[in-house]
Amino acid sequence: MAARRTAVIVGARVIGAAVAIAVGVSAVAAAALVTWPTSFVSPVADRVVPVPTAAQRVCPGPLLTLAQDSAAATAVSSLGSPEVTAISGAGQADPESTVLTSPDDPQAGDDGAARVLRVEAGDKGAPLVAGSQSQVAATETDAGLAAAACVEAGSDSWLVGGSTDIGRTSLVLLTNPSAVPATVDLALYGESGPIEAPGSTGILVQPGTQKIISLAGLAPDVLAPVVHVSSTGGDIAAALQSSIVRGLEPGGIDVVGPTAAPATEVDIAGVVVAAAAGADAGDSDAAPGDDKAALRLLAPGSGATNATVSVTGENGAPGTSFSVHLEPGVAVDAPLAALPAGAYTVRVRADEPVVAAARTAVQGADGRDIAWFAASVPLGRADTVLAVADGPSPSLHLWNTGSTDVAVTLSGPKGDIDVAVPAASAVAVPVTAGTGYGVSGAGGLIASVSYTSTSQLASFTLLPPGPLAAPITVYTR
Repeated sequence: MAARRTAVIVGARVIGAAVAIAVGVSAVAAAALVTWPTSFVSPVADRVVPVPTAAQRVCPGPLLTLAQDSAAATAVSSLGSPEVTAISGAGQADPESTVLTSPDDPQAGDDGAARVLRVEAGDKGAPLVAGSQSQVAATETDAGLAAAACVEAGSDSWLVGGSTDIGRTSLVLLTNPSAVPATVDLALYGESGPIEAPGSTGILVQPGTQKIISLAGLAPDVLAPVVHVSSTGGDIAAALQSSIVRGLEPGGIDVVGPTAAPATEVDIAGVVVAAAAGADAGDSDAAPGDDKAALRLLAPGSGATNATVSVTGENGAPGTSFSVHLEPGVAVDAPLAALPAGAYTVRVRADEPVVAAARTAVQGADGRDIAWFAASVPLGRADTVLAVADGPSPSLHLWNTGSTDVAVTLSGPKGDIDVAVPAASAVAVPVTAGTGYGVSGAGGLIASVSYTSTSQLASFTLLPPGPLAAPITVYTR
């Protein structure tokens, strides 16, 4: 009897649960047929438009030499002061110039050091500033012309150039224009691959100072060095000074600015080949020396690649093309075939990202010189400014990578200069030394400035300013 009563109770519970479920389903079905009231609240949003801040460029400072004091063979000292030319945008205040400190150079008190050019933001939109410097060395060990652009500081840059072979000196210049310390790491590469160098990481650069490092102290006897500079904390403006002594005679000096970041397409505008350098550059089987035109290439990634190099003369001059196999992390100096004297555009295309810079030389009755030509990227703005430092026969080189013709206007103290740059072509236009120009219509072009005489050679690239901050929409919760 108890078992039957239990069964009845369980059965009742099951029936009750089934009824409850049926009632719930009916309620949900009925609710689905009823129109419920809706409510929507738009999120609170503010559109924030960034306020333009000051524009700033850093000039690398005076040329340097080693071992002026025989008691301190690794000490550096400056060789005088460079000439700096600066310009701001139309209607903007003139650039303010501030000289930083250089604890590694005992002559900095007399010759100065790295310099910061600054233009405050005003009511004329985002400020523009450009600067460049030049200096001639004329000592028993250092001679030649060196020119360099004043650049924006950043957290990542590549220096392609120089050598630490016998008779060659390469100095890495690290300038911190910010108000906070910078910690810098140098990743070094050479013709034998990546270089493990004690002391190349954790380099402290104090605010408002320049630190000078002899590359030979980190990577001695390297024919084809490449330096990757990365920083945390303060941003760094990096440059490399390269000088040569051949026997007892100086063989040239140059300041190498940052080259374009690793990419599968790399372009170098305005590579000047002097008559002597072009004649000497024809032996493709010989190891390239400093007096031969060459292209330094590095694929810094983990994969090998074949780079296709096209050398095109400006204004229709003949050029050449060839391919170079690149092992990962191994720097290569590829000789440029014999080229007539003139200016050239060098294009590198590869499946893996590469960095590149070209080197040429000049020799005349008054001496020898070398120049490094860094790669650059297209100018991002149609309107910019150009500062042409003092030097012999300066020319502005414009390389149009696009498929449509471009019209550029240079606005200088002597009036406007109109320049037509055909599609997929390069042109050169003479400019005046020690002068600033407004540049209109140059967006998308790659540009550089060169200086040439019978015994002097130099170049620097026009780097686009950093991207402007865009307005953003902020939603509050």
